[in-house]
Amino acid sequence: MSRYVIAFDPQGPAASRGVHTDRSGEPLVYLDEGEVSTVKLDLTGYLQGAETVSSAAATADGVTATVSTSSPIVTLVLSAATGWTDEGVKITVTTSTGDKWVGTIRVRRRNRFSLEENVRDYV
Repeated sequence: MSRYVIAFDPQGPAASRGVHTDRSGEPLVYLDEGEVSTVKLDLTGYLQGAETVSSAAATADGVTATVSTSSPIVTLVLSAATGWTDEGVKITVTTSTGDKWVGTIRVRRRNRFSLEENVRDYV
């Protein structure tokens, strides 16, 4: 079972598990330094009738991403996150009818040590 799951319908992300929402409304995944995580995109609600996922491609900025498909699931493996701002993965999914779905998943690196340094003890 994947830690991160996002279910999509024709209007966009419909439900998610383990995924935050960015200020822009796009899905956001936090990765620790050196972490490798799998994000499953469930397109069951997006596909119509006998339509299937034919292919998927990912373009990553600030993170390493690989993509695989097993209709209606698109699996995205994320690693080597370097950014804290607007980096992410742009995913293009092509269906068996030729329709294209394009989405973005933001990825930010979590820096636990620097977050802990900002907490002061008041005596």
